This record gives sequence, C-alpha cells and structure tokens, in this order.
Amino acid sequence: MTRAAWWLAACGAAQIALTLAAARVLAAGLFFGLVGFIVLAFMQGALYFAALRLARRNSKAVPLWLILAFAVALRCCVLFSPPQLSDDIYRYVWDGRVQGAGINPYRYVPDAPALEPLRDAAIHPNINRGSYAHTIYPPVAQMFFFAATRVSQSVIWMKAAMTACDLFAMGALLWLLRALSLPRWRILIYAWHPLIIWEFAGNGHVDALAIAFILLALCAYHRGRDLWAGASLAAAVAVKMFPLMLLPALFRRWRWTLPLALAATLALVYLPYLSVGWGVFGFLPHYADEEGLGNGQRFYPLTVVRHMLGLAGTDWGANVYMALFVAILAAIALASIYQDDDPRTRIRWAAVMVCVFTVLFTPHYAWYFAWVVPFMVFEPFLPMLFLTVACIGLYAVKLIKTEPAEFIIFSAVYVPFYILLLYALVMESRRRSRSEARPAQRQVRRRTGHIS
Repeated sequence: MTRAAWWLAACGAAQIALTLAAARVLAAGLFFGLVGFIVLAFMQGALYFAALRLARRNSKAVPLWLILAFAVALRCCVLFSPPQLSDDIYRYVWDGRVQGAGINPYRYVPDAPALEPLRDAAIHPNINRGSYAHTIYPPVAQMFFFAATRVSQSVIWMKAAMTACDLFAMGALLWLLRALSLPRWRILIYAWHPLIIWEFAGNGHVDALAIAFILLALCAYHRGRDLWAGASLAAAVAVKMFPLMLLPALFRRWRWTLPLALAATLALVYLPYLSVGWGVFGFLPHYADEEGLGNGQRFYPLTVVRHMLGLAGTDWGANVYMALFVAILAAIALASIYQDDDPRTRIRWAAVMVCVFTVLFTPHYAWYFAWVVPFMVFEPFLPMLFLTVACIGLYAVKLIKTEPAEFIIFSAVYVPFYILLLYALVMESRRRSRSEARPAQRQVRRRTGHIS
C-alpha cells in the first residue's frame, strides 16, 4: 500500500478504537455514559474530517477496498450491542410481531388489552409511548418490520436488517459515483460517517431503509427508468415521508410517468392497512403537535428571534415562519423542475432541497440528519457535513430536559453551523467575483495591447 493508504488505515483503526470505547462508555449510565459518548463521537468526527482530507488529496493512492473494509468493521463494532441512544427499534419489532399475529399494527396501542398475549419482557416494556400512541411508521416500513421479524423477533436481528439496508445504500452510491464520473473516494463521506454508523448499526433506525429506496430511485432515474424511479421514491416516502421533497427534482417536464408511478405505488402499499380508515396515519398528526411543529417550538431560528424579543415560550411568529418555510421550498421546487434533465444536475438540485429543508426544519433528533449524508457524496459542502457530525450533540438534551437547557444545547450545535455557512457563502461570493473579473481584465489587456 502507498503511504497515504497507510495513513488512512491508521485513521480507520483509530475510528474503530473510538467506536468501541464509545460503546463501552454508553453502558456506564445516563449522565457519564452520554457525556463520554458525545465527547468520543466528536473525536470520531475530527478523525472523520482528517480521513476525508487525506482521501481527497490522495484520491488515486487510496484503494477502495480499504475504505469498504473499515466501513464494515466500524459497523460490526456496534451491531451486536443493544441500542443505547434510542428505543425506537423496540416499536419496529413490536409492529412486526403484531402483524405476524394477523392484526393491523395501526389498530391498537401496545398497551391495549387485545395485545396482552403478545407481550414479553424483552420488547414490550421498552416501547416508547406504549400507553397512548398508535404506531407512526408508514406501510412500507411496516412491511419491512413484518418481513424481518419472520426470521427473528430480536433487536439485534432488526439492527442487522437495517445495517443490510445501509450497506445496500453504500453499493448504490458506488454505482452512482461511477455512473456520474465522480471520484470513488467520496464513498468515504458516507461509509465512515459517525452519524451513519451510530444511527443504523448502533440504533437500527428505519431511516436506513428510506435512504436505500432514495438511492434506488436515483439509480433508476439515471438509467431513464421513470416508472421504477417513481415506485422507489414512493417506497421511500412510505417509510419516512420526508423523501417526498425530492419529487420536483426528479420530475421531467411533461413526462408524468414518475409522479403517476409514485401515486399508484403509495395507494397500493396503503391498501392492506385501510381497515382502520384514517387511523392508517397512526400517531403522525399527534406527533407533529408533540414535537412543536404547530407552535413553532421545533424551529431553532424562530426560537432565537423569540428569545431576542423576550417572547420565549410563546407561539409568536409560528405561522409566519411556516409560510416562509413553504415559500422557500416551493421556490426551490419550481427552479429544479425547470433544470435540464441531466441526472447530475437533478441530483444536485435534490441535494439543495434536502439541505435547505433540513436547515429550516432544524431537527431535534440526530438521526433526522442522516438522509443529508448520501447527498454530500455527490455535492460535498463543508457546513452541512459539519452539521451532520455536530448534531450528535443533540443527544445531550436527554440529560437536562428544560427549555433553557435545550436552547443552549441547540445553540451549541446550530450557531457554529450558521457561522461556517456564512463564511462559506462569503468565500464562494468572492471566488465568483474573482472569476468574473478575470475575463474583464484579460479583455482590457487585449485592448491595451491593441492600442499600443
């Protein structure tokens, strides 16, 4: 191996050591375990950026197999341990078990008397909101839960199933990098990302399945298979709703195959669960209120303005923020529709939509940032990469659940991002100004030379 490859291998080995240490520290308890984990995860992030810089500067000297080998090893470090940061996976297993008993998962809350025969000591006691919340997960996610639990109803197996989706996504990214003539080292952006490793192999979040379908849709779109692209995008939407934002970027003007395929697929996957009527949307409408979408408490920029005006804790400005939110996304959607049908251009606009939506939405949970990472493989943007690593700090909210403490934690994550974003935009503006000035300077020189 080359010297650069050895240095990258050293970064990978250090990443493995930090991952194992973080997994061990998490088992120490809520406070010290979580604080230690966040510190070690940020150290992982620093090593991650060092590895990216090394791979970018020595792209031809870094073998692909080395990147992929360490990617698999990093996932194995946390795959076989119980989830420590989130309990969502217990609901996945429960929903699969309920379907295995021939019951619609949207019909009962986990604590309902009708489901008492399905309860056990390993899964049921760990389900969040079990006494009042119907499942929130859409139909394709439910189908996946059912299929996975036909093999095993253990948490480790469900994590393994999500990790398989994660690895599939990695393969799709490699195919797209080759198809778009982009450097293969960029797979490292996704493969070694600490957030991806912890949220999928570590916590088994269903976002891995959504990302796999998103990338499958992009692969189909690149090959001109609009029918399959629409069906795959619909499957992603029926896992995690957010991917619907990608429709404008993939819509070819006056070609309705993709949106019609999306609509038909969504109708088809919801059909088996319609026995509960509108209940098929589960806890989703109530979740929006619980997470502060209605009163604007979800949105960090609005919270900052409220603090500045002495209106913290009120509903002031929520409707205005939502109107601006929708207007900005609509403008990006309209602009993307009128772009060329070149796949690389459309994927770039899809990346813009994903990033802007996530920044405006300002998630309170780290795993909501995971879907940004695969788009960074196509359009690396340092501020967004920083945010996808820094968001791990949001787990600190588990320690002190008060509004002032949450505001400080969110500020510690988002303020450095906004500073970095402003710096990146200023530098890009200066670069464009210099590039536009050079032709004018050359033209003046030609004229001057002609006169003399």
